[in-house]
Amino acid sequence: MLKGKRKNMVIVALSILLIISIVYSANKKVLSSSGALEEELTICTSSYPIYIMALNVTANVPNIRLVSVTSPESGCIHDAQLSVSDMKILDQSDVFIINGAGMEGYLEKVVDSFSDLLIIDASKDLNLNQDQHQEGEEHSNHNDEVNPHVWVSITMAMQQARSIGEELAVIDQANKGLYLKNTSYYLTKLEELRASMHQELADFENRNIITIHDAFPYFAQEFNLNILAVVQRESDSEPSAKELAETIRLIKENNVRGIFVEPQFSDLAAQTIARETGAKVYALDPASSGPLHPDAYLDIMKKNLQTLKEALAE
Repeated sequence: MLKGKRKNMVIVALSILLIISIVYSANKKVLSSSGALEEELTICTSSYPIYIMALNVTANVPNIRLVSVTSPESGCIHDAQLSVSDMKILDQSDVFIINGAGMEGYLEKVVDSFSDLLIIDASKDLNLNQDQHQEGEEHSNHNDEVNPHVWVSITMAMQQARSIGEELAVIDQANKGLYLKNTSYYLTKLEELRASMHQELADFENRNIITIHDAFPYFAQEFNLNILAVVQRESDSEPSAKELAETIRLIKENNVRGIFVEPQFSDLAAQTIARETGAKVYALDPASSGPLHPDAYLDIMKKNLQTLKEALAE
């Protein structure tokens, strides 16, 4: 009798283990169109702009789950720290696509925690700028570091998207053709936008601008804009009186008509400067947050184009 009970307990235990195994496998596997069982590839992104690139590159690729450790409203992630839930997302991911260039300050922790996680650094082959500072500006923790806001340049965003597509094609050989086709299609759309923006901005003579936050140096290089000063480099800082005075002097001496703030930042400092100089405040979006649809980056840049045309025409 005792042996029969023990046998039943073993059968029950094995059944429970089998159920757990089936549930786990169901979460990790999906059926291909041919009916064969294949592993689902979970791709995690570190930021909003990288997510939008990956969304385009992985469009219609089977067995892909695209997730992110940041929400669409997160904005600049330079000082972001990973939460427990973020670590769980990474633990369930196969690939982690990062902006790179020092943007993800937590990267060492990720590498140490997840040795099997494949990391794609979208900025690894880019020529990067050092942060520059105007006279009298008080230095922050990020001063003299590489500026990581590379995606704000359409040309660099194209290079990032190409890197993502090419590396995913190596990782997921079965879908190589789709990744490369998607990447080529997205690059064509970005190239058309870049050409249109160059054409429409070409004839403006006064190209001097002031920005709030340091997200636009690559964008400025791309479209031949001259950033005379960057005010309030960090969202949690306030410009000093000396910095404000220097910015006001530069605006008056160089006939600057536009102060550009980001939608993700307070415009308090910009409005203070505008009252002293008569310059107008405009919103220029670095595409660090926004809606989750494939053309979101394109739409943001098209809006930036209209803003620049209005400001430079003043």
